[in-house]
Amino acid sequence: MSDFDKNREGTGTKEWSEKSYNIQTGCKHNCLYCYARANALRFKQIASPEEWTSEVIREKAVMKNWSKHEGVIMFPTAHDITPDNIKPVIETLTRMLIAGNHVLIVSKPHLHCIEKICRELSDLKSQIMFRFTIGSHDPNVTAFWEPKAPSPKERIMALEYAYLNGFNTSVSMEPMLGGI
Repeated sequence: MSDFDKNREGTGTKEWSEKSYNIQTGCKHNCLYCYARANALRFKQIASPEEWTSEVIREKAVMKNWSKHEGVIMFPTAHDITPDNIKPVIETLTRMLIAGNHVLIVSKPHLHCIEKICRELSDLKSQIMFRFTIGSHDPNVTAFWEPKAPSPKERIMALEYAYLNGFNTSVSMEPMLGGI
């Protein structure tokens, strides 16, 4: 049984992984239900909700020297992978994976970003599982709740691309937004 298939106990992110990791504050997708934005406000990492869409990379987090961890690392959990952060995302993933870690990549995926990750990390694909969030098939529903995130069609195209290139794939249907 692979690390991705382990039976886990716990709630929240512990249902999917033993460890979580992020490299930035903020997210351009600006999902209306975003818990990370609420936490950033609560803990004064940002001054206003509008500030959330300004992605700020934490270089120290990108350059971390990784060792092997037991179980799965979920990345990211408090921001998404976007065309603006794909270079530091790949650098972070490379460091995690070369250390021997298994990584659950969670995203509302931009097809271009997934294509780039698949190309650059193909040799490490056995250590990766993609989990893409698709809470509705209706582009009008997702455009309201996730105004800057890729459309459901683009997310499905990214899922197909990763799967056809031999990567482990899965889908998270949360939150359920309707219009399925």
